[in-house]
Amino acid sequence: MIFFTPSTARGRLESSSLLCLSSFSFLDHHDPARTGFGALRVFNEYQLQPGAGLPAHRYANMEVLTLVLDGVLECETDTACLIPAGSAHWLGAGHAQTKTLRNPQHDACTRFLHLWIQPNVVNAAPQSALGHLDCGQPQQCIAAPVGEAAALHWRQDARLHWHRAKPGTWLDIAPSPARRHWLHLISGQLQVADHPLASGDAIGLVSPQTSLRLHIGTEGAQFLLLDLP
Repeated sequence: MIFFTPSTARGRLESSSLLCLSSFSFLDHHDPARTGFGALRVFNEYQLQPGAGLPAHRYANMEVLTLVLDGVLECETDTACLIPAGSAHWLGAGHAQTKTLRNPQHDACTRFLHLWIQPNVVNAAPQSALGHLDCGQPQQCIAAPVGEAAALHWRQDARLHWHRAKPGTWLDIAPSPARRHWLHLISGQLQVADHPLASGDAIGLVSPQTSLRLHIGTEGAQFLLLDLP
């Protein structure tokens, strides 16, 4: 079964300092048809103006992954770090942890994705880590369970891959029929089955029975593929 979520269906929270686009119900945006996808509870895209930030948020029993697409993001939990474009930060909030995000730049916008995933263990000790990606690679695993090759490790039987596909090519994926899969197009164009996707569009797959062939558009494509229990 395929669930198509066009970019235009995302919730939109906008002010002079930020733009938040939410694929699922979030804050004042409530869509009863889109309240999450399995263990994936939040999938937001943010744009922060220079010097702008998100207020401190206290998480509990949630795996929070922040992937910076453009610019630089300052992240503060119990320690502070800078997340440049092409890097990701993982917070395993455990029993409770507060996180603050801010664009430290004076002349450029920061764009990033924010994912919240339910963990497979609750009330653990909070942990965090920063992972750097090689943007020259066609495919990379951003996050996976401990013991698997990935830039970051989180506390859930889930894998997040970043794909960079060349224009006009085909890509075959073989999703497991026992799993859920969420595909989010970051940039470019591609077609999945009968669904043409543009930047910001997403597709959820539940119990797929066959492999899928992706046709990459003339601009190429960058997309995330999340494998969930």
